[in-house]
Amino acid sequence: ANGLTDAPLGINLEWNTVFGASSFDLQVSKTADFASILFSVPGINATNHFLGGLEEGTRYYWRVRAVNNEGNGAWSS
Repeated sequence: ANGLTDAPLGINLEWNTVFGASSFDLQVSKTADFASILFSVPGINATNHFLGGLEEGTRYYWRVRAVNNEGNGAWSS
């Protein structure tokens, strides 16, 4: 879940599909306002992504948005 603490050093992030999406962009940050992005993964062609390299005892925030030939959707909350 968003804001999860004490996650394993790797985690499979999952989200719902969006009608008309051709891919998804994912961002991960240690701050809720995403002022500093730790990981940015564009062009994911699935509704999940395994994220490794996490630090033990650290809180992470993540968001995803749908992308298609018309442009980018809004970031998830």
